[in-house]
Amino acid sequence: MTTAQSVAVLPSRASHLPFFVQMSPLHSDWSHVGLKGLIPSVLHNSFLGYNFFIPDAVGGSLAGDIPEDPELYMQWLQIVMFLPVMAFGTPPWLCCNACVLNLTRQCIQRHRDFVVPLLKYSEEWLSSRYPIFWLAWWLSPMDPTAFTVKDEFLIGDEVLVAPITEKGQTWQDIYLTGEGHLWMDINTVRIFDGGTVLRNYSASLAEVPVLVKTS
Repeated sequence: MTTAQSVAVLPSRASHLPFFVQMSPLHSDWSHVGLKGLIPSVLHNSFLGYNFFIPDAVGGSLAGDIPEDPELYMQWLQIVMFLPVMAFGTPPWLCCNACVLNLTRQCIQRHRDFVVPLLKYSEEWLSSRYPIFWLAWWLSPMDPTAFTVKDEFLIGDEVLVAPITEKGQTWQDIYLTGEGHLWMDINTVRIFDGGTVLRNYSASLAEVPVLVKTS
């Protein structure tokens, strides 16, 4: 997704207002105008001050057809689950299979129970104007490695999400920003040091890697 496409949907001089804006539509594929464009668009909007947004429908909406790639739909779910709104253009029971439907239920529940409480950062945003969704370098502005990270994001300073955006990939290289901090994988309860890279870290279709800063 280009910068021009992202900016086009943002109201002029309105970033100080706590209302929702609609993110640009995406293609139903794995490209940078499809799934790979979702995270950059989220971070672009958030750093411009538009923290409250409605992402494009799960699976993309530009094709105009019912999404037919279950893997793409599931990985899309794993990202949108951590955003302010989960939007659906096509009901999951019409587009894929039973596995997708079950995962959709799980993601909706996790969004309600885990993600919505994290939007407490909206209160900080109102007073400090800090973004809610961070790039890795926002936590470690003097760390050159943090500036190279492009496929993960943070919610505030305590939750790191590292989704898969490559078709068929079942692992992820994850950079744990913030040297001196400790991060815990909420799926495995394993603890890791900040300032390190987790090479070939396991990531299944059903469990996106999510780490919480513990200190």
